Amino acid sequence: IQRLESDLGVQLIERGKKIKLTEAGRMFYEQSLHIVKDMEQLQENMENLQKGTAGDIRIGVTEPTASYRLPEILKRFLKHYPYIRISVEFGNTPTLSERILK
Repeated sequence: IQRLESDLGVQLIERGKKIKLTEAGRMFYEQSLHIVKDMEQLQENMENLQKGTAGDIRIGVTEPTASYRLPEILKRFLKHYPYIRISVEFGNTPTLSERILK
């Protein structure tokens, strides 16, 4: 806390028999709550990415698979991996093969 106070140039807590926040301490606390929440979310996102339960996937699909099989496959997949973003490209086999090579 003392190092933080030194870095900020303000006193955050009043020291004595009881410790209590100064006005600057209250402001710092209130305005830092969202930062802590964002950091916790970021940490969870990084853990999910590392475990393979989050991230981006691009798939290419041809007809009739795109219309008949893919919706149910994606539904089941996203039920198990809700933090993975999927983008789908539709095309014929030569077009999709060319996109893969690029």
